Order: sequence, then structure tokens, then C-alpha cells
Amino acid sequence: MYNKNFVHSAIQRFASAENFQAFSIYNGEVIEDISYKQFADDILKSAGYFKTNGIEKQHIALIAPNSYRWIVTFCALLSSGNTAVLLNPDLPNETLQLQCKMADVTIACVESNELDELQLTLSREIQLLRFDDIVGADPMLATEVYSASANETVVLMFTSGTTGKSKAVEFSSENMQSSFSALGESHMRLGMEKVFPVLPFFHISGLGCIFQVTQHFHTLCLGRGTRYIFADMHALNPTNISLVPSILESIVKIYKQTKTQEERHRFLGTNLQRISVGGASLKIDVIRYMTAQGILIDSLYGMTETTGDGIRCVLDDIHVGTIGKLSPSMHCRIQDGELLLKGPSIMKGYYKDAAATAEIIQDGWLHTGDLGYCDADGYYYITGRKKNVIILSNGENVNPEEIEAKFSECNDILESLVYSDGKGICADVYAADHEIAKAFIKNYNNRVPMYRQVYKVNYLSSPLEKTGSGKIKRKENVYV
Repeated sequence: MYNKNFVHSAIQRFASAENFQAFSIYNGEVIEDISYKQFADDILKSAGYFKTNGIEKQHIALIAPNSYRWIVTFCALLSSGNTAVLLNPDLPNETLQLQCKMADVTIACVESNELDELQLTLSREIQLLRFDDIVGADPMLATEVYSASANETVVLMFTSGTTGKSKAVEFSSENMQSSFSALGESHMRLGMEKVFPVLPFFHISGLGCIFQVTQHFHTLCLGRGTRYIFADMHALNPTNISLVPSILESIVKIYKQTKTQEERHRFLGTNLQRISVGGASLKIDVIRYMTAQGILIDSLYGMTETTGDGIRCVLDDIHVGTIGKLSPSMHCRIQDGELLLKGPSIMKGYYKDAAATAEIIQDGWLHTGDLGYCDADGYYYITGRKKNVIILSNGENVNPEEIEAKFSECNDILESLVYSDGKGICADVYAADHEIAKAFIKNYNNRVPMYRQVYKVNYLSSPLEKTGSGKIKRKENVYV
């Protein structure tokens, strides 16, 4: 049941947890610890800034990397009756301009060192606020925290745009509450855990991590960004980390290259027990290797459009390749091979795009675009993307993801992208050793029917282009 005071309730819970550590923040020299009570106080101070200045019912962008002040300001926006628009600060200037316009942004919150550049980038009609100014205001009373109606828009977030232009996803207050409640029922243990989030907060997986951790009164460990990830992990010594598959693969390399536990501890700390992966699928050999090292790997299948809720799993050797079982708040059916989801966390829609919304949500069911199946034990598996399917001239359908999964079995093939150029199946391959990759692909072609063979391979000297959430950008298939 929807609780319109769920933000207020969360702040009250934080304020009463003075003895629990909410954040552990490392700046490269010292670690600063912040209690849940201080976290609640800082949210009310920042919310007080917006209240005092009469800022309400505005679309306010957060354009900054992960930080404690980003989290505080996000919570303050919901507490003061504004809509938070979450943007990737690494996007090109013209894309940031376009997304601000698409989302009707009137104010943007930024770090002080980004102020001058963003003033040149964004429209003059957009007011820029520094986090430094926002957090220093007189606090709002807890009783003044804004209570949103169930269908009221509280967050706008952009899709990753793996095959085209990003869309602005509109989340209602009920969407947020439902998703965060589902995450609160997750597998995290009751004992104190220290979670190091590498996923960006402007992405639904990163945002979900914040609320999953804080609902359990665990500690969020914040470092200096992906450039310093291993030095920060060593200093903060987390029990859990949340990340994208590409960083997990870097951790696998560390495990394989180090000879002793002491060497690994210099990179990863002494405490690591669990790794949560979001944003993209994992290679099966990576899962098997890490679980053999005694590290639990879990994943959450969801979309921006599902507010991150969906299907979750602790991965093991029993159900290899699964995305897990359905979240308690979600319903799923399979129609023409496609997974359809329904539940209270399904987005309100695409902002100001009724046609695109009607195309993806029909009779309350979200058409995920993912092809898959469910086994007898209730575990779901993804076989490909509906719009990525290559339709050959002989009428055969080929899921490029299946070929990419085969290529991933070769340790020297680091990344691959399969598509059609109108003549047949092609692949872009980034490999550590091109000769080994060529031999593997030749062997693959010899073992499959002619229609599934890759006739053209482009060997790349650098990784494939990624979206802001770490997914490989796909090419549109060409047909004749």
C-alpha cells in the first residue's frame, strides 16, 4: 500500500539512528564517518534551502559525480516537493543541453569546480546552484517534509540509449516507494555491512543501491571515482561492492595475477564477501571463477523503466546463466518469447512522449524487449533482445547475444558486438590476442550451420563504445 509520507518516515528513521554509521568517505588522505542522524540533519538543512528560497515544484537537475552531497541533495529535492532530474555529468555539452531542455530543467545543482564550465554549457535560463551553498542553510522541520501523492512525478532519469536516443523516464512517488521497498526485502544481512557503490547514482542501479543500503542501516563507502577504485577499496575495506561487469572483470584479473592474499588485500581490502552487479549481463566463466574464490555474486535484472525492480538472483553453478526469480512485487508473463512485466514500480511513462509510452506499456504490461524463458523451478533466462534479432534472407532468426556469449568463452576475446550489415552476420571484436581470437572464431564457424556463421570480423585495438551505464552501444542491423 502506498504511503505518501515514506520520505518523511525514512528521515525520521535516520534521525533516530545516531549510533549507526551511514557513510564512510575517503578523500585520498583521511576517512570521514557520518552517522545516520547527521545524514538526516543534512537532508533537512538542504531541504530548508529550497523552502527558504521558495523553490518548489521545479525540475532540478543533479549534474555531478557520485558524492555524499549528491545523495543529500537528491533526498532534499524529494523532501521539498521538487522533481529530481538525474543527469550523467560526463555527457557531451550538447547532450546535457538537450536533456535539460527535454526534462524542462529550471535549476541545476553542481559541484563548485564545475560551475564555470556548466555556465557556458547550459542555457542562461537555467540557474546553477552549488552544493556548498545548499548544504549550509537553516534546516526544515521534519514535520514540513513534503508528502507527494502516489502518481506525482518525483524523479526523471534518462535511459542509457544502447541503440538510439535516450528517453526521459518519469517516475512517480509510488514507483520510487515500491522499488525501494522491494530492495529493502533483499538478501542483505542484518549485520553491519560496508557497501562500496561503483555504479553511478544517475543510473537506476546506483540509485537503488543507496536506498537498499540505508534501509538496512548499513554503511555506504564513498571514494574518489573509478580512477581510484582499487586504492579506495583498500582504504575503505568494504564487505560488498556494487559495480558493472567490466570492473568485475578487472577484479578477476587481480585475483589471477596476485599470488597471495596479502597482494590481493592491497587492491581489494581484507573484507570483501559479496559483489552485486548491475547494468549488463555477466560472463558465465567470471561468475564461476569468483564463486570458486568464496565471493558471492548477485545480480538484479531490471530496467530504468521498472525503477530497477524486476528479477534478482544470487548466482551459482546450479542455475548457470539465469537472471533469477521474480521480485515479490512484480508479475511476469512471456508473450511471443518476450518478457512482459507488471507491478507498482513500472514507470509512469516517458516524459511528454505519450506515443513511446503507449508502445512499451500496453494494458499495464511493460514490454521489456528481452527474449527469454522460465524453467520449471521459476528461474528466468534471457536469450536476446527482440529488436536486436538478425532476420536473415532465408527466414532464419539469430540472436546476436547468443553468438557474443559463445565468443566470451574465449578468454582472449574481451568484448564483442554482433550485427548484420545486410549481407550476413558481422562482429566487432576487441581481443587481447587477435590470432587466438581468429582461431576461436574460425572454430566456431566450423561447428555451426552456415546461416549462423560470422562472415566478417573487425578486430579492434580499443574497447567498444559504451553508454553511461557501461553497456556496449549496439549498431542498428542492416537488411536488404
